[in-house]
Amino acid sequence: MSLKRIGSWGAAWMAVMLAGTLAFAQGMHDMQLFGHGDEDLYGGGQRANEGFFIDFTGLVMNINRAPTTTFGTSQGVAEATRFYGPFESDGVAEYDSLSTSAFESTWSGGQRIEMGNICEHQGWMIGYTRLHQGVQTVERSGVHVLLEDAPVTAAWVPGPANPVNIVTLPLPFTGMGRLWGNVRPGFDPTAVDPADSTTWATVAPLPLVFQTVRMSQASSFQYVDAAYIYRMHPNLLGGIWEWSLGARWFEFQEDFNVRGNGGTLGDNARFYLDNHAMNELVGPMLALRITHAYRGWTFSTLGSFTAAANMQTDRQTATLNTRDDTAGVGNPPNSFVLWNAQRLQGDPAPFHTTEFSPLVELRVEAKYQMTRAMSFKAGWNGIWADNIARPSNMVDYKVNETSFLGIKGDNNRQSLLINGLELGIEFNR
Repeated sequence: MSLKRIGSWGAAWMAVMLAGTLAFAQGMHDMQLFGHGDEDLYGGGQRANEGFFIDFTGLVMNINRAPTTTFGTSQGVAEATRFYGPFESDGVAEYDSLSTSAFESTWSGGQRIEMGNICEHQGWMIGYTRLHQGVQTVERSGVHVLLEDAPVTAAWVPGPANPVNIVTLPLPFTGMGRLWGNVRPGFDPTAVDPADSTTWATVAPLPLVFQTVRMSQASSFQYVDAAYIYRMHPNLLGGIWEWSLGARWFEFQEDFNVRGNGGTLGDNARFYLDNHAMNELVGPMLALRITHAYRGWTFSTLGSFTAAANMQTDRQTATLNTRDDTAGVGNPPNSFVLWNAQRLQGDPAPFHTTEFSPLVELRVEAKYQMTRAMSFKAGWNGIWADNIARPSNMVDYKVNETSFLGIKGDNNRQSLLINGLELGIEFNR
């Protein structure tokens, strides 16, 4: 059964348990749902509940955005020269005009279900938490993109003033990049005279501008934990400490998608980029829960630390299609003479690695005991993890002879911060 269904099944199972409990609750230790709550201020104050417990909590949380990165390769490089015409004066400073700073923290809803049993000082607990996928989309027009389109070799690099006989141009295109093309107006590839350089094409790096771009990001997480519980005696102030030792499996997924249309590549040009990052953290967990009860109210703080091994996987596909007429025909800047199939496809091998990712969680809650076994609660929940793969930071905007865009495997150590509010109901906790 998919883990994505655990939350729904858990909620249904809880409803069945509650309905059944009404019939025999009087015979279960501390599980009298509608018995009067304990507000005793003497003899050490309210005693902690014992026996079977269950907790269902609704979550509204946000996931921080990944560190800002540009849509393109100008990270640390302000600009590069691209040409619209055959003269040096036709050169323009090309740059990246869109970045992930347009994204904000992603808010989404979710749920947490925990259950277990505790008798006197010892017990156990299992739990499942899931935050549904939060998606945000940014749309822009007239987006400039700078790709690292280095020449195939450095043996000969033509400039705007260097004509090229494209009829006899050898493969590979020595000294030229894949996004280079003809910038000579009125060029006719059928009238090329090998002996007359005035009929040759003028080849130079071409600008890449999309008429429209849609960039989106989707994030979600879920985790399962199981732990042994040891409850200490109440301290002099009436507080109770509960230590937990167990294990946690934490999964964080994020998608980064870009769609570009039209622009200098032609009205029918299409750009597709999809990068999916998966982080699966597994490791031992140590937690401490401190509670203090007063007149039906209970205030609690829970902190946990997981020393996790993060098994990362990043997958990416990218495609760039130009206009659908013949390469080399037409006026600039649409004449990409170096493209035969007029399509660049990138499907790099998936990136796999394992990192150490410390995972810290903090919960602060206040609950009111409605009956002996039933309480309503509200609080704040925060989660932090390090060395997390975030897909928008792992795109390598590079074009070469054999590939189109790649994966930056060495940029897989980003921080993750999740925090938000919770509201729930507890039975016998």
